[in-house]
Amino acid sequence: MIISLILGLILSLVSLVFALQNTQSVRISFLVWHVNGSLALLLIIFFFVGLLTGMLVILPGRIRSTLARSRNNRELAELKVKLDECKGKLEKFESITNEKAKATISGRVDPGRKS
Repeated sequence: MIISLILGLILSLVSLVFALQNTQSVRISFLVWHVNGSLALLLIIFFFVGLLTGMLVILPGRIRSTLARSRNNRELAELKVKLDECKGKLEKFESITNEKAKATISGRVDPGRKS
């Protein structure tokens, strides 16, 4: 995260220096629109348009991964509750089994008899 922030700041600084060094007036045509303006200003504007476009392209994936992470955290919490329930049942079963084994060893209960 820090590396991408540093790289973004460096890219922004380089773009700003490039734009400020190119201050001549230019004419831009797109379909039926024609714009005259400073090359520096147009470069800065189109840099931010590209930045916004990139962010909009990334946004659906970020939303999808955030929703998936939330769903996974909720499922993990449910599974932890089930695991705790199973551990409780296992401990209860082990204690009952150990009591029966001790009773069988001491001869108090007939091993063939069901209880």
